[in-house]
This record gives sequence, C-alpha cells and structure tokens, in this order.
Amino acid sequence: MVTAESQTKVAEKPVATAHDSAPAFTLEPLRRVMKQAGAPRVSDDAARALAEALERKTSVIVAEAAKIAAHSNRKTVLAEDVKLARKVIEEMK
Repeated sequence: MVTAESQTKVAEKPVATAHDSAPAFTLEPLRRVMKQAGAPRVSDDAARALAEALERKTSVIVAEAAKIAAHSNRKTVLAEDVKLARKVIEEMK
C-alpha cells in the first residue's frame, strides 16, 4: 500500500564509500554536472558511480598533496600543493 509518507521524496543522502564511512559527495550536484556535460537523463546508479570514481581520484590527489605539504614542513595543504600533486600524478602515467 502506498502511503503519503512513502510518496514524499526522501531527502537525498550523500554517497558513502569504502574509504570512509562519512559520505564525500551528494548525488544531486553530480547529476547537475552530468546533465550540463550533455547527459539528458542520469540514473541514481550513474551518479553513484561518478561519486565513487571522484572519491577515489580525490583521495589519490589529496594523499600526494599532503606529501608535498609535509615535504615543505607544513601540515596545511595549499592550493599549490593540489595543483602540483595533479601534475605529479599525471607525469606518473
């Protein structure tokens, strides 16, 4: 039986990944990005797959950026660390 509660749209929860129990990305902003990139319709599974891919890639970049910051005797990761980390990772390919 369908009730009024079941018909109400449930607030969307961020995607949790295996790396961390705290979700990193919510689906709706990813759906918007996918639509802006040309996807006329986006399934929940597609948005979740993108969220998981982005989290994996983000984790790699942040880990490298943290190494760069540590090498500079800093605990704070700066934008320049992230930019350099992206270049380092790209060169490793």
